[in-house]
Amino acid sequence: AKTFLLLFFLGLTLTSGSRAAFGGVILAFILNGQFNLKKFISIIVSLGVLLIAQQIASGYDFHTGLDRIIASEHSEEGMLSGRSMEWLYAYETFLEAPLTGHGLNNYAYISEQVLIRHGVFKIDPNFAANPHNSFMAVSIQYGAVFAGFIIAMLLFHIYKAHKHNCPKKSVYFAIVYSFFAASIESYLFGVSAFEGFIFWSVLPLCLMAVYKRQDAETETVRPKEPTWA
Repeated sequence: AKTFLLLFFLGLTLTSGSRAAFGGVILAFILNGQFNLKKFISIIVSLGVLLIAQQIASGYDFHTGLDRIIASEHSEEGMLSGRSMEWLYAYETFLEAPLTGHGLNNYAYISEQVLIRHGVFKIDPNFAANPHNSFMAVSIQYGAVFAGFIIAMLLFHIYKAHKHNCPKKSVYFAIVYSFFAASIESYLFGVSAFEGFIFWSVLPLCLMAVYKRQDAETETVRPKEPTWA
C-alpha cells in the first residue's frame, strides 16, 4: 500500500509540471535517508510509464504537466521558461544599488530602466517583472551586506534544526523545502504566499522544540546543590 501511494503521488507531482513540486520530490528522498535499490527501480519504472503515457497523450493533442519537464528551457512551456531572463533582469537591478539596495518598498523589484534596456516593454507593455528568486529579491531590497546577514542567519537556524534533530521529519522537510523552493519563487520574505507563511510558522516551532529539549537535558545533567542540615 505504501509503495502504491508513493507511486501515485509521484505520478501526480510529475504530471503537475510544477518546478517546486518536482524539486520537492527529489529533496524528500534525500532527506528521508532510506533510498534503496527497490525504491530506485520503482521510480525509474514509474518515470518510464509516465513518459510513454505522455507521448501517447501528446499524439492526441492532450497535454500534461510532463510537457514542461521534457521541453527545453527556451520553449514557452519549459520548466525554466522565462526564468533565466528574469534572473538576468534581477541581477542587473541589483547592480544598480548593490550595497544599499533599492529600499523597503521595493521587494521583488525589477528596475524599469533594465526592462527598457532589454526592450521588454516593446514586446509586452503590460509585462509585470519579478525576480522569481527570494534571495535575489531581498538583495535588491536591502543590498548585499544586510541581505547576506539575513540569509546567513536563516541558514544558521536551519542547520541548528538539522544538527539537533528537529522533532519530526515532516516539519524539517517543510522548512528545507520552503527554503529550497525560494530559489525559483519570490515568496520567502512575504507571508502572502502559502509557502512563505509555512516557512515562518514552522521554523520557530521547530527551534522552540529544540531549545526546550536542550533546556530539559541541561536540567538533567546539572549537579544538585548541597543541602545543609
